[in-house]
Amino acid sequence: MGTIVSGMPQEFAAYIAGHWTHTADRRELRAPFDGSHFATVHLCGPAELEDAIAAGVRAAPAAAALSSYERASILRAVAAGVRARREELALGMCYESGKPIGDAFAEVDRAEHCFEIAAAETERIYGEVIPLDLRPASAGRW
Repeated sequence: MGTIVSGMPQEFAAYIAGHWTHTADRRELRAPFDGSHFATVHLCGPAELEDAIAAGVRAAPAAAALSSYERASILRAVAAGVRARREELALGMCYESGKPIGDAFAEVDRAEHCFEIAAAETERIYGEVIPLDLRPASAGRW
């Protein structure tokens, strides 16, 4: 995190419905090993949750219309972003939870890998046809 290098606490707004949002409820994050204030985060409550859910509902048709290639491209871009910020993310985990740096790097690497796997899986979305006509009421259904 930039705060770790500069020594100045950084502030993180909540990302809701495509916008960075400053909320009234905030929490200072302090390193467990020395109590130093390294970041402030904006917390979300019921109103922000409703905004996020409504944005998700509005975005669902566009997300559903994405091709497998587009989904894979988005997921690979996320993986690349995690990879590009590997050290920053690992150091952030160390400061927030006291996690050893080797374990923090392993978690960041695992997160990157999860997005890579998800990208590969979007290219393997096949269909299956299963007969459901096991009862008279469902005759001819698949």
